[in-house]
Amino acid sequence: MSTDKQIAQMLRLMASNEVVEVTNRWGSVKKLAGLAFIAEQFGFAYYGAEQSGANDGAVKMQLYRDPSPYAQQRAAATWAQFPQAGNGGPLPGIQPGGKLKPVPEAAPAVELLKARINFDLTGKNAEKRMMWGAIGFTVGGAIGVARGDFFGLTMGIGLGLWAFCMALLGFGFIWTRRRNRKYAALLASAGFVPVRDETGRTRFLRPDQQVPGHANPFANPYGAGPAPQGANPYSGGPQGAAPYGPPQR
Repeated sequence: MSTDKQIAQMLRLMASNEVVEVTNRWGSVKKLAGLAFIAEQFGFAYYGAEQSGANDGAVKMQLYRDPSPYAQQRAAATWAQFPQAGNGGPLPGIQPGGKLKPVPEAAPAVELLKARINFDLTGKNAEKRMMWGAIGFTVGGAIGVARGDFFGLTMGIGLGLWAFCMALLGFGFIWTRRRNRKYAALLASAGFVPVRDETGRTRFLRPDQQVPGHANPFANPYGAGPAPQGANPYSGGPQGAAPYGPPQR
């Protein structure tokens, strides 16, 4: 699916749903961050991303409607300024050209979304998978030694293969942990809060977000009042929605 078609489909779903799932079959974090950024200008907020479980490397991203008054005013203003966003027209904070490249003032917010997506995809779960992989290889190696033929391989080749796999897993574990710490530090410095979801998985959410499963996954830090004066629309702070779709004509 082309980027324009995916944006159009996402905006149509946002007009009538509380939760929207976007799937990128190539798993491009850059593209997902661009789509999440656009969604946040039209009243939704990024919640999380995960591997789809299919064999095509697809990634699923979850977006939730943000009911705060600030979000409502922001969505109304965005639709007024970009009425053709779902029909191949200009997009908020995105340079023309179809590659979802943000304008300079939007780039910091997009980078934060990339950090959140990357952390969700390679967070503690990835570290645990590598640890279980190492345990599995070790158990397999022990069985091979006990059999004396290392599953059809000579003992020397089998032990060499085991050592290579363990070194690869060790390198991957260290690299992933450093990467996750970098993203965690970046997100914490930007005001995001680590929260455990219902599966025990750590996610970085805005301070006004909650783990879905509540009646409203977003608290409302602004009450019923107007949006903060002078707020930067691309700041990456509390964002959201309201007419939740193109103005009715």
